[in-house]
Amino acid sequence: MSTKILRFSNFCKSSVFLFLLSFFVTAFGTPAWSKLLSPISSILGIGLFWFSIHNCHNRLHRFFLGFVWFSLILSIHFSWFTNTQYAGFFGYVLYSLTVIYIGAQFGLITAGTGKRAINLSLVFCIASIWTLFELLRLKFLSGLALGPLGIWLSYSSISSQLASIIGVYGLSFFVILANSLFYLSLLHRKKM
Repeated sequence: MSTKILRFSNFCKSSVFLFLLSFFVTAFGTPAWSKLLSPISSILGIGLFWFSIHNCHNRLHRFFLGFVWFSLILSIHFSWFTNTQYAGFFGYVLYSLTVIYIGAQFGLITAGTGKRAINLSLVFCIASIWTLFELLRLKFLSGLALGPLGIWLSYSSISSQLASIIGVYGLSFFVILANSLFYLSLLHRKKM
C-alpha cells in the first residue's frame, strides 16, 4: 500500500512540475516576452502540457484542464486588453469573452488528445482542426485575428519569411503539429 502512495506522490510531483513548466514556457515564450523561450514554446510548450495530463482519461476533465491552462496563458498574452483608457469597461468584457472563447477551442482540442486515442493521423487532424478554429475566429470576432499560434514562430527571420508563403495560419498548423508530434514521442518513449 505504501509503495502505491509513494508512486502516486512521485507521479503528482512530476505532473505538477511539467504542468507549471509548460505554463511558464508557453505564457512567456512569445517573441514579445522572450526570444530565447519562443522556439522552445512553439515546439514543446503545448506538448509538455498534454503530457502532464496524459493520465487524465476523462474527456471532460481534459477539456476543463485545457480550457483553464490556455485561458490563463491567453490572459497573459492579451494583457494589453486591460487598458481602460480607450475602451473603458467594454475592454474587460471583450477581454473576458475572447479568453473564454479561445480557451474553449483549446479545451476541445485537448479533450481529443487522450492517451489511448492519439496516433499519427490524429496528430495531423488536431493541427488541421486548430488551424480551422483560428480561421473561423476571423468570422466570429469581426475579422480580428487574435492569438494565432503562428506568431510564436516570428522570433526568426526564416519562419517570418515562411509566413509570406503559407501565412500565419500555416505557421499555426506547424506549431500545433510540432507540439502534437512531441507529445506523441513522449507517449511512445514512456511505453518503452
